[in-house]
Amino acid sequence: LDLLEEVVELRKKLDGESSHLTGSTMQTMGRVLYSIGRKDDAASLIFGGAKIIENSVGKEDSRTATAWNNIGYHLKVEGSFDEALRWYEKAYKLRFELLGPSHTQTIVVKNNMAELYIAK
Repeated sequence: LDLLEEVVELRKKLDGESSHLTGSTMQTMGRVLYSIGRKDDAASLIFGGAKIIENSVGKEDSRTATAWNNIGYHLKVEGSFDEALRWYEKAYKLRFELLGPSHTQTIVVKNNMAELYIAK
């Protein structure tokens, strides 16, 4: 955990606090924190990282779709299925528009939506 915190701080220092790379590293740290039970800290990093990515690269970039997909996953494991579906749908729509229906990344988020329907 200390190593990942150090990586986040290095990203901020090297790439800037508003870099999509910093946002991505924050989302990764959020997933780690969630896995060790620090759910509130995890949510803050996952949502905060996504906002940084979106602000850095824009709403029409596949990296933003990945960040939205990560939010969807987080909400799914939290049991917030309706909210998760909204984020998955945003990610799917953007990936579909940017990459097409048969691209691997588009299929991944479509699969995530299918798993969500099964979990409901």
